[in-house]
Amino acid sequence: MKKIIIFIVIFFIFSVFSNLFGQSTKLLFRKKSMFGGNKYINIYLSNSFGSESIEPDSITSSNNIYFSYKPDGDWNFKEKDLNKDINSICINQDKSSISSIKTLPLKKYGKILLVVATFPKDKILITQPIEFYNDLDISQPIHIPEKYWPNYKTYSQYYTEGAKLYDEKNYLKSFEFLKHFITDDKEITRYSFFRLAQQLITKTVKNLVAEKQNEYKILSLELSISIDENNISKLESIYTTLIEAKQTFEPYFKISDAESNELQQQINQLTTDVNQTINKIKETFETEKLALFENGNYNDFRFSLYIDLLVRILCYTNEIEETNKLDSFDPSVIDNFKSLKKELIELEWLDDFNLILSIINKHITSNGYVLNASAIENLEKQQNSEKQPYYNIFMAFNSMGKNELDLFVQFINQAFKKCTDNELFSFLELRYLSYLAAKNQISKTVLSCLNEGLNYENKGDFASAEQQYEKATKLASNYAPPLFYLGRIHHKKNEKYIAETYFEKALNIYPQYIAPRKYKLEFLMDEKEYSSALEQVDYALTYSPIWYFYFMKASILLNLKNYEKAKEIIMDECFPLNTYNFDQYIILGDAFLALDDRENARKYYIEAGKLEPENKTYSKRMAKLKEKQ
Repeated sequence: MKKIIIFIVIFFIFSVFSNLFGQSTKLLFRKKSMFGGNKYINIYLSNSFGSESIEPDSITSSNNIYFSYKPDGDWNFKEKDLNKDINSICINQDKSSISSIKTLPLKKYGKILLVVATFPKDKILITQPIEFYNDLDISQPIHIPEKYWPNYKTYSQYYTEGAKLYDEKNYLKSFEFLKHFITDDKEITRYSFFRLAQQLITKTVKNLVAEKQNEYKILSLELSISIDENNISKLESIYTTLIEAKQTFEPYFKISDAESNELQQQINQLTTDVNQTINKIKETFETEKLALFENGNYNDFRFSLYIDLLVRILCYTNEIEETNKLDSFDPSVIDNFKSLKKELIELEWLDDFNLILSIINKHITSNGYVLNASAIENLEKQQNSEKQPYYNIFMAFNSMGKNELDLFVQFINQAFKKCTDNELFSFLELRYLSYLAAKNQISKTVLSCLNEGLNYENKGDFASAEQQYEKATKLASNYAPPLFYLGRIHHKKNEKYIAETYFEKALNIYPQYIAPRKYKLEFLMDEKEYSSALEQVDYALTYSPIWYFYFMKASILLNLKNYEKAKEIIMDECFPLNTYNFDQYIILGDAFLALDDRENARKYYIEAGKLEPENKTYSKRMAKLKEKQ
């Protein structure tokens, strides 16, 4: 606060002295005669009543300005003086002569004590010296105090507010007020505080540059020791301030003297240095954050959780879109995976994971890949340990990012083969159907009908859903998805024969369509129509030899009491595709138990328990095994 107090005191001193000096002058009124010596009058700035006490607003708001003439010494004006001698007094300013428009004598006890002269303010340069003259004399100039100048209030506020903000070290806002003093306007340059304001302008620029240089040095040192996200944000804040400062200080830099040029060079160099450091640090920071995917393994719970959740976010969709490009994803999709998000929150990893998502989104936008080559190589080495086909899914989307669509199809199909998670499987198929929609140029109108139908179906409004699906089939009669969805609606309405017709139509168009075959198998199993289910699953396997259909075949065979064939399917077909599934170990254990091979039954039940130790099915199977023994 000391600085601002000093500025205000100096400002006050200037104001006081400017009020004390230069507001009055003398003019020879009558030359000496045989009856006396020279007579002078005092001329001073006044109000319309002759008072020297003048409110600034009374001048700024008036069209006139008033000066009072008062005899200097022990004498008074006479009536005869009013017309000739008083009216002959004029103002001389800037080579112009300005006459009064009115004179008003003020009397007391019949004596004229003084005369108030009214001058038109628009003719007078109030900021410049004013001389009075008559036929006998020219006065010394009067300087009207700056507090009466038209813009004094505005500029004094600019100065005091700028000085206050400077003292508070709010340099950018301070400059916004002080910049009004970067001018050669004669009125402004005559203010008593003009030079002080200009000094403050230079100090403002200097201090901001010095402050940011110091902050930059400290942060650079801290970041060289350890990269911290908070310090990166502080560094970005410095850069933002410098960019703003360059724009804000532009009027000062246009002065183009040695000092302003030097300061401009300093701020330009500092801005460049800070930006380069940010880019370098962020690159290092992002590399460190993504190192988890390059060096991690599935025994590390963080690595396993992050990979699984990232794949689900990447694949997530609840509709068919016309797209064959890799687009950045919406991080809020994480909210659809409540249990996984809950784990992140409980382990205090949510912020870290969200940061990684933002970095990956940046790579998708800038580089066209989800994970880099090192991370992909790390996942490739661990395919035997992954619970779901993570490697194939990442490779599929990376291929799409490179516009290598044949590879995208290849890796998606590999993912279909190995996927054991129904939710992930559904996302993958919708993603693939979206690719096919783009490839086959399915119109947006058709897709809009489909997606509206899905929305209605999810809400239980089957009639509206059916209407939309029927519209889509009419608009694109050779497109399989609307037929499948139409069949599903009829099946939900318990119209099984109609449903079957639509499923067959969909499969005739697209034999590799997994969803209809999967749906048919599930309802046949629910109805315990195992023979029909076996026929359907064998047919499905001719088009799609995937883990899911092999698993379903083993389950069907188990129900048909073909235990040898059931365990053969699990061991020879399912295990080579994916060993991380609880249910397949249960089926295998059940098959061995039915064959009275309790040792192998126990072995595979325990394998199931290793995957899901808290699963009640595992507990029941172990209890059942114990009873048999």
